Amino acid sequence: MQPIELQDQNISIHLPCKPFRLTSQKILGKDIHLYFSCTEELVCPECGSVAGNHGYRPGKKALSAEPIPPYRRTYWHVAKRKGLCPSCGLMFTESVPFQFKARHVTLDLASKICTMMDAPNANIRTTAKILGLKEDMVRRVHKEYLLEVEANIPQPVIHNWSKDSMIRNQSPPKEQV
Repeated sequence: MQPIELQDQNISIHLPCKPFRLTSQKILGKDIHLYFSCTEELVCPECGSVAGNHGYRPGKKALSAEPIPPYRRTYWHVAKRKGLCPSCGLMFTESVPFQFKARHVTLDLASKICTMMDAPNANIRTTAKILGLKEDMVRRVHKEYLLEVEANIPQPVIHNWSKDSMIRNQSPPKEQV
């Protein structure tokens, strides 16, 4: 029997991280750490003019993302830029469009958490174990998602009908022939 020859393979995975791009990666045990930096111009959120790059602010904590097989957990490290607007003088830090609210999870992972929690007989402990997250993180992400959905549901319109207005709005009685 002949030995199997291993060949180098290039595997590409679509990551929903625009306008950021992958700059490097590290594999630590069963975890993969992906490092991102922005590719677009820095724009002032106040006046909309192009701002100057005033430095980088490394993320204090990595974002948890959906696991990429064969790794157990995936972490995204995002380098945010600090900008100084020449027009209005505002100093600001760039926002991350794929981060779910103020939580350290990506939007994809947040939607997966909510999808798993909507399944019948789903619970926080099982969902956390499957995704490799802490139970508290799953609970808070799901709660914030539900609050966001609840805020987007329009409130029903309640009419206060009085007896007089109902009588005035009635059509006249039909004539009998």
